[in-house]
Amino acid sequence: MDKILVFPKQELRCYYEGIKCFNNKQYARALALFDKAKEIETLHQECLKYIIECHIELHHFDEVYRIIENEFIDQNLDEEYLIKKYLYTMVLEEQYLEALELIKIYQNNFYSSPDLKKYLMELSKIINDKLNHNEIDFMKYLLSDAFEDHLEIIFNLDKLNASKYIIEIEAFLTNPDVDAFVKYTLLAYLMENKLINRIKYTNYFKETFIIDQQNFVNLFNQPIFHEPVEIVYKQIRDSTIKKSYIKNLWTDFCVKYYPHIILDLRVACAFLHGYILKSLNMQYNIDNISMQYQVDINRLLHYFQV
Repeated sequence: MDKILVFPKQELRCYYEGIKCFNNKQYARALALFDKAKEIETLHQECLKYIIECHIELHHFDEVYRIIENEFIDQNLDEEYLIKKYLYTMVLEEQYLEALELIKIYQNNFYSSPDLKKYLMELSKIINDKLNHNEIDFMKYLLSDAFEDHLEIIFNLDKLNASKYIIEIEAFLTNPDVDAFVKYTLLAYLMENKLINRIKYTNYFKETFIIDQQNFVNLFNQPIFHEPVEIVYKQIRDSTIKKSYIKNLWTDFCVKYYPHIILDLRVACAFLHGYILKSLNMQYNIDNISMQYQVDINRLLHYFQV
């Protein structure tokens, strides 16, 4: 009996749909489609190239390195293509010095083609230009867990290329472990300068929101950010509690709580008054505070439970 060959209609459909998604910059969707389409032997190499490109566009750099290193062994793709993509990914990840060392090795390789040597020469020129201009290593800072690196982002906001690092920026802004003030300052800079239209944002309490140009509020420009400090400072009548301490405490709460904002001035003042005493381990009575500022105690209790 003759062997029946099944035409891979589904895989072929995935391949063409993958190309369409890739051209429309729907890289995650394209990646899934090419992963299915690569089962077709005649399309395997082309799908692998698209898969590498998708991971590069999505900044999945570790996955790019893994695939390329495996392909050096499996030899499905041309070695010089793999070298170019490997070095290109290193440059995107701002591993400039490491990339230059590899470039020197391949430039001195007798077997490197004229096309590869031309590519290496152009890439080394790009890297040297970047090094000579002392570019800020934002990739390192955005991916770092160190508070000191996060401060470098804030100190160099005017040099940040938001479109280049949009994937890393969103990961940074949705990381609840990043200092709230640093995270909010970055968000405010991006929104105030219209460098992004919308982005995900996770606050200190691990609530995630979509922030866009229409719903963004600059806390530092709001009366509710400044007035409670002045009012509570006068009401608290304790010379050991400095206004600077009250301001820092209120700023800390506001940026942690954002994008929620306490809009009622009396509620904000009552909460801040109690929050100060609580932070200093001083005795306080919520009933008395609510009466002092004429606030419903139930509204006040809500904020103490945050």
